[in-house]
Amino acid sequence: MSQATIAIPPSITEGETRLYLSMKLFEIGRLSCGQAAELAGYYPGTEEAHTNPTRQRGECLRALAGASG
Repeated sequence: MSQATIAIPPSITEGETRLYLSMKLFEIGRLSCGQAAELAGYYPGTEEAHTNPTRQRGECLRALAGASG
């Protein structure tokens, strides 16, 4: 996986940045649900997301949003 460095305001955490970036990249079809889960740092359920690539978009986004806490 490639690495990138971006400047974010102090009011936004790294975790939030990773979560919202992963959600958007999944939404536009650039990442699978499992890849988005990994990028967001969401490991529980990641294996299921990888083995079920046809997982519905809404279901994946809800799972990712639940990862934030």
